[in-house]
Amino acid sequence: MQIKKLFIAISIITIISLTGMSAQCLGPNGIFDNFSINSGEEEPQEISEEETKEETEKVAEEETMVDEADEENETEAVVRESKSLFVSYSSRGFDIYIMNADGSDQTKLADGDKPCFSPDGSKILFVSCRNGISEISIMNLDGSGQTKLADGDSPCFSPDGSKILFESYRNGVSEIYIMNLDGSGQTNLADGYSPCFSPDGSKILFQSYHNGISEIYIMNADGSGQMSLADSEEYYAWPSFSQDGSKILFESVHNGIKDIYIMNADGSGQMNLTNSLEYDAWPSFSPDGYKILFSSNSTGSYDIYIMNLDGSGLTNLTSSQRDYARASFFTDGSKIIFGCDYNGVSDIYIMNLDGSGLTNLTNNSQGQDMYYSIYP
Repeated sequence: MQIKKLFIAISIITIISLTGMSAQCLGPNGIFDNFSINSGEEEPQEISEEETKEETEKVAEEETMVDEADEENETEAVVRESKSLFVSYSSRGFDIYIMNADGSDQTKLADGDKPCFSPDGSKILFVSCRNGISEISIMNLDGSGQTKLADGDSPCFSPDGSKILFESYRNGVSEIYIMNLDGSGQTNLADGYSPCFSPDGSKILFQSYHNGISEIYIMNADGSGQMSLADSEEYYAWPSFSQDGSKILFESVHNGIKDIYIMNADGSGQMNLTNSLEYDAWPSFSPDGYKILFSSNSTGSYDIYIMNLDGSGLTNLTSSQRDYARASFFTDGSKIIFGCDYNGVSDIYIMNLDGSGLTNLTNNSQGQDMYYSIYP
């Protein structure tokens, strides 16, 4: 480090003392801005020992600041270690657990269902049932500070973490509401269910029943501009945005056959990706938006498949007599996490992108474990 500091100090002195070079030549990005050479009429200025000492001390101070910043980044990296939330169901009811990405350190946080992380990973939304009524609550990452926010179901955070979307049946039908993090400002946006924000938070994707058919809608974050994206005689489900918000994945059922479709965010360009005679379900985008995961029972049991954005490159990743469902990518795209049902027991598994390294994380012989959320 001392050699590095001395080298930087010498480099600065050398640059400043070059004949005729403008004092602005070392730009903010470390390149030479405003580079100019004078005619040679002026003599190069001498750098005094005092100025050299001041410059060296300045460099040392900047190096210290960089080192401190690096330490803070290392600490942040530890805090942001991947965590998974899952729900375990037994005769006692639904319990919410948190664990490390490798399945270690499994800890019960609360009684409840449908947990999800806040964007910064510091809070968890979840649903619990009290006296037959679904309630939305929030808690800290360690399960402390559990606070009821509203009567409702299926909550999710806005991308910036400032708002919460949820469903409510308070008026006898399924409606979509939005509220602040403390439960205040509850506002009815639309009739519908399964809402989710676009990645930039400006739009909301949701489903709504019309004439007995589930249709996919989109609206602005304040509830205005509601527009049907898919409203034929088919049944639509499980819509989700790509990471850049330009595409939407969804399921469509026609004549008893369920396929995976993709379309543009305005509803145009709808394309059947699977064209299967079987039951294809639970599609999800990869973080980079170039791959799609889904489950299919084309082999007699549900396997997890991966394919390209246009449906090409279809590959079965599991190929066994177990049922695998609800597969999702890790946020960094390095692994796949999903649920597996075998002989009446459900567990949480992970595997590599090519299907290798299949690992049971929960090994629960007493109940049913279901995957719901991962952070970051």
